[in-house]
Amino acid sequence: MGVGDDAGVYAYGGKVYVHTVDFITPILNDPYLWGAISTVNSLSDVYAMGCKPLNALAIVGFNNCDLDIGVLREVMKGCADKLKEAKTVLLGGHTIDDKEPKFGLAVMG
Repeated sequence: MGVGDDAGVYAYGGKVYVHTVDFITPILNDPYLWGAISTVNSLSDVYAMGCKPLNALAIVGFNNCDLDIGVLREVMKGCADKLKEAKTVLLGGHTIDDKEPKFGLAVMG
């Protein structure tokens, strides 16, 4: 791994894995597309390292007092659709209460 690489590299059990984490704030007003774009952005770091994604964990900053929970559902739908296209799975994730919405993934490949 060199300076500027998109992911960390870890050797275990005779195999080499890459790990990355990336998230973005909303870049448009469509929550489905935000989830899809953020997911592709996170997956691209694994592809850039020459690997295929194996699984992902979601990272969500969200304040349900300021945003309807339906927004988060659409974000997650966009994420799920892109993960399905990549033939990988979402194992879980973590949410925090945050006034500035954020969404992304930690991805292993």
